[in-house]
Amino acid sequence: MSSERIEYFDFLRGIAIIFVIAIHSFSPFSLNESNTVVYHLAILWRQIIGCAVPIFLAISGYFMSNKVLDTQSKYHLFIKKQIPRVYVPMLVWSLPFLIHSYLNDVSFIKSLIWFLVGGFSVYYFIILIVQYYILLPKLQSLMSSIGGGKSLIYSGLVNFGSMVILFILTNVLNFSIPLVVYAGFFPVWIVFFVEGLYLGKNKIQLSTRKLIIFTILGLLVSVSETYFNIWYTGRFTGLGIKTGAFIYSFFAILLLFSFNKYYTSNSIVWKFLVYIGKISFGIYLLHMYLLSFIVRPAVVQLNIEDYFLNQMMLVILTTMSCVIIIYFSRKVSLKHVSKYLGF
Repeated sequence: MSSERIEYFDFLRGIAIIFVIAIHSFSPFSLNESNTVVYHLAILWRQIIGCAVPIFLAISGYFMSNKVLDTQSKYHLFIKKQIPRVYVPMLVWSLPFLIHSYLNDVSFIKSLIWFLVGGFSVYYFIILIVQYYILLPKLQSLMSSIGGGKSLIYSGLVNFGSMVILFILTNVLNFSIPLVVYAGFFPVWIVFFVEGLYLGKNKIQLSTRKLIIFTILGLLVSVSETYFNIWYTGRFTGLGIKTGAFIYSFFAILLLFSFNKYYTSNSIVWKFLVYIGKISFGIYLLHMYLLSFIVRPAVVQLNIEDYFLNQMMLVILTTMSCVIIIYFSRKVSLKHVSKYLGF
């Protein structure tokens, strides 16, 4: 498989990063609102967009599937090149959080540890992907020795075990676990990276019709599990990481990857999503600043009563703000500056 960019995967990245922004824009509900149609539609919407992180992981695995890392020198060169590309920009964008944490009387040592392990904001994903880079030769070796199908099964079982443990810790024992701990540990998402590795070397055997059916069924399981979690905990919770959401995401990825990866279009929407996909890493690094400190306060001032219109405004304004900033930053900034910003 060529290492050159394939436009279709930039298109998928564009959709996925918009879903990421939508997840972080999502406004929770009170259980007193459970008798409204909007409440139930919002739960459905939140489950649909929940495949964002799995899509990014699968794409990453797909393009890593044919990396040749059969010697220590090749592996060290890969690590030396790959990790700084994501880790250094994370440190740069985490720096304001580090300063804020220290100024708010959090010990410097604790703040520094949080800074180094991606504990601020949503930067857990960087630590997560770094773990897969480190584990890549082991995962490749596993797939070669036992086969891609068994690797998917075993990684799925690891995923399921992680879900059970997380449910017990957070909902039964009521432990408060930081985001970087429960979402940034590699077993929690491993099936999607392995799925990408598998798809980089194997053809999808299921028909599009079957994949659509399985994806819809997975979505229904995810929605049902969300209602169960809300009932069990008595809180509007259980929207993200859970078994049902991962079943849905697994088949959604197979469905998306089953389409012609060399498809292109001249439509404005397609080209815009492809461009967003190309700068998705920069959008990921930047978007929480704009959403939290500029866009959300501005939208609040508009007093938009319609829930979904409010959410749409948050997503559109945050996305467009990121695109504008990154576009002009890439126009004027030097290469050695851009690599530190992730743009």
